[in-house]
Amino acid sequence: MSAEREYIQLRDFTEAELIFDEQETKEILKFFFQADRELIGSTQITNELRNFAQGLLVAAVDASYAMGWIELTFRWATNPGQGLKKALRKLASQAARYWFKHLKQDQSLADAKIYESVREQLARNFRSPFRIMLEAKAQGQQQQQLFVTCVNCSAPNQYDRLWG
Repeated sequence: MSAEREYIQLRDFTEAELIFDEQETKEILKFFFQADRELIGSTQITNELRNFAQGLLVAAVDASYAMGWIELTFRWATNPGQGLKKALRKLASQAARYWFKHLKQDQSLADAKIYESVREQLARNFRSPFRIMLEAKAQGQQQQQLFVTCVNCSAPNQYDRLWG
């Protein structure tokens, strides 16, 4: 029996809903696309990139909630850095609860965490749209597209890194 596919679409935020500045957006993008750190560092951040980064972060927190991150028996292999921790705190303080599909009424965003397996899956699935967006930006074009991907996140294991 094959697993049922689940599709997610990154939330599209209005300009008024964008909460991260240029530096925070770069930190979020570097967190997801670690191999492109230099390119991201030299990229001028647009609202389109802010929207994309914020959508990725919301999707990552939501998917981690869906996996049940409450089991905090995981070992840290690396430090996620203060930039991501600050972004998660800012997301917790300014995000609307309706942005999240899996956040339950009694759960707090203040303790948001992101599983490494979720980060890897989102980075893998949204790498091509991210690169297309950067290439279009380099050519002076704006790349309008709907960011949808298929995700099937497995349950966390004892070695899954937890960020946040």
